[in-house]
Amino acid sequence: MKSYFSNGKGWGKMSLYKRILVGVDGSNEAEAAFRRAVQFVKAEEDAVLGIGFVADVRRIAPLIDYEQTYAKKAKAYGEELVEIYKQEALRFGVQHIETFVHFGTPKSTLVRKILKNFQADLIVVGATGLTQTEQALLGSVTDYVTRTAQCDVFIVKK
Repeated sequence: MKSYFSNGKGWGKMSLYKRILVGVDGSNEAEAAFRRAVQFVKAEEDAVLGIGFVADVRRIAPLIDYEQTYAKKAKAYGEELVEIYKQEALRFGVQHIETFVHFGTPKSTLVRKILKNFQADLIVVGATGLTQTEQALLGSVTDYVTRTAQCDVFIVKK
């Protein structure tokens, strides 16, 4: 996304976003956010796309005995998912891509670990896919990111 500013001698071009992060989880909302993030990256010369996945540890708690199996499967799924998105971004012409796979609570891990490590100046997220009950009990990732991210947030509605 290009923006223009006046320096008193005319109008100049100013780049807004050079490090753009998108969180993916396999949902339709995340797919839409990914596509929008690619558009932002392609609009800026030398912009970097970060693709982050968080394996939800809340699902491990009831399966203590199966924790290792779940962790291996979740990590493999996350790595496969971000690789699919990375290859798609490369096909779209994105040249600079970093990927992240972490365990944790998706909303806080996305902001506190991935966003912090990637040092994004824009994070792109899909509108929540949670039901109203889940949203009331857990809060949405989108809502949390909007309230706590130290950079601009772009919410993609499907």
